[in-house]
Amino acid sequence: MEDVKNQTEELVDHLEELSGTFLKLVFVNVSQKVVVLAAALINAIFIYIASLFVLLFAAAGLAWWIGDVLDNHAAGFFIVAGLFLLVVLFIIVFRKKAIYPLLRNTIVRWIYE
Repeated sequence: MEDVKNQTEELVDHLEELSGTFLKLVFVNVSQKVVVLAAALINAIFIYIASLFVLLFAAAGLAWWIGDVLDNHAAGFFIVAGLFLLVVLFIIVFRKKAIYPLLRNTIVRWIYE
């Protein structure tokens, strides 16, 4: 009887160690996912900011060039603004059919990597 009691106590001790190790493993896995996600998010923010500056200067250059061609800089800027308006309308029209599924699939793929 004493042998069964000792084995039960040892089993309980091993289960406690196993559960502690399992919790540590879960914490490490979650921490790793958070760190990878944070690094990717920071990288994406830097890329978006740099892309925004490139787009801003390219748009200003295009507007200035169109203004030089038309001898009216205001018209050049309004034409470029119209092009951006078309892009925004295109995004609004196709957001549910193309953009949301693409973003959703990208995020899910990104989480499970």
